[in-house]
Amino acid sequence: MKIEEGSLSLLYDNFYLLKKNDLSTKTDNVESLTTKKITMAFVNKMNEEEKEFFNKIISAIKIEISDLDLVFLNETDINNIYKKNGIVLIWDDNISEENKYRIILTEKNKLLKTDGLLKINNSQDLKARLWNCLKSLFLEKN
Repeated sequence: MKIEEGSLSLLYDNFYLLKKNDLSTKTDNVESLTTKKITMAFVNKMNEEEKEFFNKIISAIKIEISDLDLVFLNETDINNIYKKNGIVLIWDDNISEENKYRIILTEKNKLLKTDGLLKINNSQDLKARLWNCLKSLFLEKN
């Protein structure tokens, strides 16, 4: 399944396409600067194997890396992640099983918690569970 150019904006009530020079480069208030509607939160920075697998994932869901707000939980308060608008994916092996691979709808976002990239990459079952969730979030019309 292929997403038509510009159709990503249909996922959101308000979608703004900003030119590169419209964004401030200050980093003292990151929360107010980010305009991206897809947040990917990781426990730690990715190693090469995780990066390769992650690139396959975003390619499969037809998303560019530039469309993502990548954050690392060791550098950010988890409560700030839950406050983000749009789609929020949290990649963490330490999340309890009953909270994984379920899309949770909140007032501000669609939240998906999964295992870490390495664990998913080494399990066909987890890949299938992740893919079903990603299809629902990004590829199927809701």
